[in-house]
Amino acid sequence: MIVFTAGVALFLIALAIHVALWRIHVPKRQGRILGIIFLVFLVVWVGLFLLLTGLSIVPEFSLPQLVLTILFYSSLCIVCFIHFTAIEADSLTLTMIELIFKCREHGINREDLLRKIELHSFAQLRLDQLLRDDMVIVDGARLRPTDKGRVLISLILGYRRLLGRTQMGG
Repeated sequence: MIVFTAGVALFLIALAIHVALWRIHVPKRQGRILGIIFLVFLVVWVGLFLLLTGLSIVPEFSLPQLVLTILFYSSLCIVCFIHFTAIEADSLTLTMIELIFKCREHGINREDLLRKIELHSFAQLRLDQLLRDDMVIVDGARLRPTDKGRVLISLILGYRRLLGRTQMGG
């Protein structure tokens, strides 16, 4: 129970730090900063914990309990990070859900929904993200992938081939 309690408490504190920082200023590279917050908080906590345990200020964890707490905290952070990227991405599905939700119990006509979706351009948002995240660069009038972009697309397409999904969007 102590592993669960400590892991959840650590995660909630790190999450509170994340929310407070985002309310003050939303960073340019949000995913990277979120990862840094989770990692730095873990390192500081482990260091402080080991120091306080060495001084006999806090009760001792066994080594397996400490490792399990770190793993549990890390798991919560990974789940949060995955949800964060999904929430931050302006996707067609999220936009459709939002439009349907806004209509509440009255609902929305399918044709009206499709018409509203056509007005929402995702291409410019995605291109801006690719440029901001250094996945592509502008070379004259052309867009070219960076090394970072090549690595990411190789991983994604390799994984899709592994799953047997060769068509995009499928």
